Amino acid sequence: MIILTRMLNKPAHLTWNPKLPPKPKNPVALWVFAPHMYGNPYQDLLYSNFAQQGIEVRGARTIEASIKAIESAPRNLPKVLHLHWLNVVLAGARNSHDAASLISEFERQLDRALQAGAQIVWTVHNVLPHESYEQSAAIRVREAVISRAGLVHVMSPDTAALCQPYFSIPANKIVRAEHAGYHGHFPTITSENLRAEWGIAAGGKVGVIIGGIKPYKGLNEFAEHFTAATREHPRDVTMIIAGKAGDEVMHSPLWEMAEFSSNLHVIPRMLTDEQVASLLTLADFSVIPYRNSLNSGSLVLGLTFGKPVLARASAGSTHLLASGAGRIYDADEQLESILSDNTWIDRATPAAQQMSQQLDREIVTTNFARMARAFLDNGATAAQATIGNHGGLNVGDSYA
Repeated sequence: MIILTRMLNKPAHLTWNPKLPPKPKNPVALWVFAPHMYGNPYQDLLYSNFAQQGIEVRGARTIEASIKAIESAPRNLPKVLHLHWLNVVLAGARNSHDAASLISEFERQLDRALQAGAQIVWTVHNVLPHESYEQSAAIRVREAVISRAGLVHVMSPDTAALCQPYFSIPANKIVRAEHAGYHGHFPTITSENLRAEWGIAAGGKVGVIIGGIKPYKGLNEFAEHFTAATREHPRDVTMIIAGKAGDEVMHSPLWEMAEFSSNLHVIPRMLTDEQVASLLTLADFSVIPYRNSLNSGSLVLGLTFGKPVLARASAGSTHLLASGAGRIYDADEQLESILSDNTWIDRATPAAQQMSQQLDREIVTTNFARMARAFLDNGATAAQATIGNHGGLNVGDSYA
């Protein structure tokens, strides 16, 4: 592992500054969401065109704060409580008694929102949390939301089937709206010498894995097969794994393998937007080796830059690769043959670039805002009809 040199640059100019949309002059509805995850651009993307529909958006750090915002709003103003990651409900649970108390309080909060005239919407980011106190408690949290929700937003078309072993989502409540691309969020990188700036030798393909370095992502297993596949010809492929990590990464098999490798590099730190854009601009492909994920913003990120994606079947959002925008593998043992023959990367690049256009941020978020307004005005059936059969993607004349 060499020292990658392009690490301390400040972010370049951003072509789009992520923030909640401006408040409409005469809002027709209030849309409050929680928890607001500052630093995660997904929510800023999602609501970026709500003002065009006359919807005021407010983000709250906690569910309790979102309830208070709804209760203090004018009674006659249509309101929505939009819930995202539900792991926050059980975050303080140390035992089953704690979990039961927290679930009861959560149910009271949901009922307060309904009593204040709000409708409830839930976005299914994960089937179950990656880390939770107890599976049965996490299931109860989801059942509490689904029973009260007027709309359940999913991104993957397989969400209902994947959830079915644990809880059911009624089909008449489901609306599928895809994760928008990150177009405009990251700066445009124009340097022609990015490999030299990062300290990467010329020649060969470059792959990247960008995102938090966490156990459930299967990075140790991927690195093992990557080093085996490229041991004889390390210049053929260089792999960069970069993202926020705890101190434990320094004692992991991943770090040990990288220390003795000339073509596997690990950057255990949060990257600036400029650094993310720089890595994805120089990369030939991205990799998503996640073990158990429903949706993958990282997969969408790679496609945003028009890069083919090598993804484990369990990585999430792999339906976006069905047109040939990457490779999907079922077991880690397949990695060595895939990484030994890189001709698939060039073949998949045109389809990845086409998928980037379909994920166009402006179009996808505009369609989501139209769907939200339809839900407010006429309910879930109208929302389903408005978003159509393509999840709000930019599919030209075939868009329904």
